[in-house]
Amino acid sequence: MARFLARRVDDPHQVADLVADVLLAVMESAHTYRPERGSEVAWLYGVARNTLSAERRRALRESQLTDRVSRRRPLDSDDISRVEKVTVTEAAAALGIRSGTAMVRLHRARLAGAAACSWGWR
Repeated sequence: MARFLARRVDDPHQVADLVADVLLAVMESAHTYRPERGSEVAWLYGVARNTLSAERRRALRESQLTDRVSRRRPLDSDDISRVEKVTVTEAAAALGIRSGTAMVRLHRARLAGAAACSWGWR
């Protein structure tokens, strides 16, 4: 299985991570193996293929997100001052959403921020 993954991935560290992911997936889904549908080896390679596909989709999403973020300029102190003065209603209008939706999102963001602070994340 490691050679199967190594032929498809250049980074040996990523191969090791994928082998671990495959073994974990095999342990979690062993009850789904059906001998009448094929050999254990074929099933194992199917799990490896699915794990690799999931990793490639995740890497693509991460790359797309990184690309989107890198095209934006960082906020400077003037931007932050202007944002702090915006009301929830104005923010909702700028985002094209209802003000009630904006209030709910703001509430959830504050809860997430408070939870992050309680865990020591900053």
